[in-house]
Amino acid sequence: MSKIVLFLLAMAVIPLSSAADSIAGWWLTDDGTSMVSIEPCVETTEKMCGYLVRYESTGDNVLDREVCRLPILGDLSRDGDKLNRGWLLDPDSEEIYNLTVYPKTDGKTIELRVFGKLEMFGESVVWTRAKDGGRDCKIL
Repeated sequence: MSKIVLFLLAMAVIPLSSAADSIAGWWLTDDGTSMVSIEPCVETTEKMCGYLVRYESTGDNVLDREVCRLPILGDLSRDGDKLNRGWLLDPDSEEIYNLTVYPKTDGKTIELRVFGKLEMFGESVVWTRAKDGGRDCKIL
């Protein structure tokens, strides 16, 4: 292969990995209280998932332990500078919605586009990168 072809192939791969790399980490949800750890999915590292790691107590110690690392979003596939074809669980309503994530260039925020069947009729929320989170859950 020529050097030009190899360069073009390498450039085509860079956006795919950078979208996932920029989303990995701990994120404060739009309520500013809960935190989600976004990382490669347990089932397949080709996709990204998010697990609840900080949240308000339910008042039930057993339930609080069960909620720890609850999958809150999943199956996000790389698609250029965004991750899409994923889902988001609303723990309050127990509804599951379609999800596309747009990492912002500053690396400090991500926009989650949450929708039913059509993205254009969805809602956007912004999550902010947290400095520290850890794998262990913190119950508030």
